Amino acid sequence: MDTDTFSILTISLFEGCEKSFVTALNLSGIPHGRVETFTSQSSPVLEIISTPTQEMPWNDLATIIYTWQRRRKGREIIITNQNKTTSPARDCTTLEIKMMLIDAVDIKVIAAKPTKNTVRVFMAT
Repeated sequence: MDTDTFSILTISLFEGCEKSFVTALNLSGIPHGRVETFTSQSSPVLEIISTPTQEMPWNDLATIIYTWQRRRKGREIIITNQNKTTSPARDCTTLEIKMMLIDAVDIKVIAAKPTKNTVRVFMAT
């Protein structure tokens, strides 16, 4: 009998972030799979990472999270642990994110869209 334990991590990708975050997973070689949901309401796209705990790419995933949310304003990642406690990853280091991921069950990936009232300021260099 195999005694490996598995880690299963659900990634909830909200509107506006699916393509860029999935691309980051693909470029890092992190295996993941889409969960098809059928609903009449708007709901996030779900990706699942499931692998033996010893093989889970914690460092790569922490680096993706750290980098992805800092590339653009309005991006946020919230990590939910096994006790259902949520923690934003915004001000965390890659190491802190890795430590949160080890106990995580869900990651919510959110990207705020600019509104019509958003003013963009360009600075001359």
